[in-house]
Amino acid sequence: MSVTQDWYIDLTCTLTSPIDPDTALTITEHLAAAYAVASIADDGRRLELSMTVNAPNVIDAAVRARALVYGLELAQIDAIDALEVRTEEERDRQLATPAIPELVGTSEIAAMAGVTRQHVFNLARGKGFPKPLQRIGGQDLRSRAAVEHWLKLHGHLNPAAA
Repeated sequence: MSVTQDWYIDLTCTLTSPIDPDTALTITEHLAAAYAVASIADDGRRLELSMTVNAPNVIDAAVRARALVYGLELAQIDAIDALEVRTEEERDRQLATPAIPELVGTSEIAAMAGVTRQHVFNLARGKGFPKPLQRIGGQDLRSRAAVEHWLKLHGHLNPAAA
């Protein structure tokens, strides 16, 4: 007897005809055994599903998920456009990774480089310095990873800040 495990599956389907939010909820109820969650996009022409399938390997998990989706009577599936299968460890790692990158402002960059805020303003005007991703309260915020990379590349990273 082969050992099975839970596989976490996200898939996107194109539908032959649009569905409404009530139908998406009913699909979620029909796939309750797979702990499914359904959402619609593109005016109901695309169905997105997240579910859990128990299977011995990734191929069997994908095949079982495909069978569940094509077995839906409430939505006519034209095609499965994307299918991602993950182990529990992969899913947990993905959920632990922030969707928004860590951002730093002028004061943090100054500490990272061991320079004054004014020097950071001068660096920011230079060629290739990471562009701001967000501006809040008049302050430019940049990706910490991009700033660290730029500072290392240009010999400005303060070893104490690394």
